[in-house]
Amino acid sequence: MNCNVCGTCMRLAILTDYGIDKIVCLRGYNLMFKECEDIGPMVYCPKCGNLQVELDKDIELHDKQED
Repeated sequence: MNCNVCGTCMRLAILTDYGIDKIVCLRGYNLMFKECEDIGPMVYCPKCGNLQVELDKDIELHDKQED
């Protein structure tokens, strides 16, 4: 996934807590099921610091373009 601002390849945002690395995910509340659900992992740009969320739709479109 490329940055929307500068076009640099993005990296996963990782939180280190007590020696354990965790991928930071954006979560949302689903009113229909009344529970929290993951929307997608956060990614950041090492060049400009932009944060984005990698949605499943973006991944599917990217996979189709490679074929």
